[in-house]
Amino acid sequence: MKKKHLVLTLLLTLFAPLFVHAEPVVSDNFILRDAAGNTTAQLTTSGDGTPAFFIYDSHGVVRVSIGLYPDGAPGVVLNDSKGLAGAIMRLVDNNGEPVVVLKENGQDRYV
Repeated sequence: MKKKHLVLTLLLTLFAPLFVHAEPVVSDNFILRDAAGNTTAQLTTSGDGTPAFFIYDSHGVVRVSIGLYPDGAPGVVLNDSKGLAGAIMRLVDNNGEPVVVLKENGQDRYV
């Protein structure tokens, strides 16, 4: 009996997505929280409407930001434990010119 139950569960798990039509979840702000209720990630839109994804550390500080600048260029920012940018990588224009900026204590070190 246990084998039949296991096989049935496995088949339903594998094939259920083929038969279930789910409506998309739509929002302008998604927040992911851990079991303790702390925010660990956020997918949102900024004031200018561009998308942004933030990853938080265990102290609630944004450590990684991924998003688009208002001109549509993509960018990634790595922050230190204080939330200050430590490294920025982005494309500057429609030609895809890359820029990498390394920072220390909020000051540009290498561009």
